[in-house]
Amino acid sequence: MFALLAAAGCAEQTEETPEPLNRTVVERRIVPVRAPRAYDILFVVDNSPTMQNMQPTLAANAARFGDTLRYFGGFRLDLNIGVVSTDVGTAGGAPAAGCSSWGDAGTFFTGGVDISDGSPFLRDMPDPLHPGQRITNYRGTLTEAFTKMFALPTTTCRYAQPLRAISRALLQAEPSSPAASFVRRNATLAIVIISANDDCSLAQRILSQALPGHEDAAYRCFSQNVQCAESTALLGPHHACTPLDSDGEVNGMDLYHSLFQLKNGDGLGNYKLSVSLVAGPSDVATTMHANGASGPVVEPSCGYDEAGNGTILLGRPAVRTNAFAQLFRRGISSSICQSDWSEPLWQLASGFDYPYSVPCFNSQLAQPLDCSVREHRYFQTPQQSTIVVPYCDATESSTPCYRMRKDPGSCEAPTSGWTIEVVRGPNQVLPGTFDEIECAVEP
Repeated sequence: MFALLAAAGCAEQTEETPEPLNRTVVERRIVPVRAPRAYDILFVVDNSPTMQNMQPTLAANAARFGDTLRYFGGFRLDLNIGVVSTDVGTAGGAPAAGCSSWGDAGTFFTGGVDISDGSPFLRDMPDPLHPGQRITNYRGTLTEAFTKMFALPTTTCRYAQPLRAISRALLQAEPSSPAASFVRRNATLAIVIISANDDCSLAQRILSQALPGHEDAAYRCFSQNVQCAESTALLGPHHACTPLDSDGEVNGMDLYHSLFQLKNGDGLGNYKLSVSLVAGPSDVATTMHANGASGPVVEPSCGYDEAGNGTILLGRPAVRTNAFAQLFRRGISSSICQSDWSEPLWQLASGFDYPYSVPCFNSQLAQPLDCSVREHRYFQTPQQSTIVVPYCDATESSTPCYRMRKDPGSCEAPTSGWTIEVVRGPNQVLPGTFDEIECAVEP
């Protein structure tokens, strides 16, 4: 890469030459620089009675999710973060199965977080006037605020409808409502579904039918909107199951196309959409009679003894939600039957376009530190220019500037643990920007 930089010398460029440094051996890094990216992240959380015994796991994973988001927020991402439940009642029909007519109806849940601007979601973005600082609309840390929002009250509604909840929250919000500002035109929309049940966004006429207390709600959802190699009217294992779409329901393909259109304002569509799913595996769906049930039930497809005391966390086969996630170019699925649900979020975050790479130095750096940073803009074009990036003063009053820091978390052994961070103000990342960094190392 450095050879390429040297070869580009024929291009017109301006350069401020730094004072020569007294070095014998240096380690050089060439890193690409990208502008901060905006992400709108919607968490869709199952709060049906099935999730009641998962409340401790939900709380633990809320903290993990918050820490993950805070870590990637450290890369100066521009974030909107919202939470909705899967309780959408009977889609406006008569109450049934413990459900009201509309339930939470895709309303954003704030959990009592003190949000300063009246938004029903969290905002966390770089401060354009104070490089290195952030603007937030909540008090405390991101982890604390998100954990409160994640603590949805358990509903009595036995139908989990993440697809309909997404539609209500993102596609049917009143233009004048605060929720309508959640999805931003130039931001990537990331949806994270967490559910112990499959999607049951059926037609109103089906959801409104009386469901006796001992009848399995999951079986009604399975038998009404899933087709398999074996008839769903038969008991036993079912393979190759796929969604069976019907009139009046919210089906995954239609929802996908609607979200695609929502994000296709700049022609990027699927590139600005992702879905992460934490749910039950759907390879096999087994139906059977069970003690105490008045009819067939859908057996869980996975289980997990969280505390080692026989308390089993269960996940039913998520045929419809898995199929929905697979429609997306960046669709990620993970089992709910484990203690740590943060893997899908880490995989999602691994696709974030970081504004800055983290250069880790392999060699032991000379002491005192002796480094320099040059920034090449519009690299390998007729407009290519090069500037010297100075070391930051105490207040970072002039940007861009760089600072050195020890970061064993990002720069693990066998690296030296040292990295350089370039601090920037608004609109200071031009196209085709590369940072050329070199530091003197111990001979």
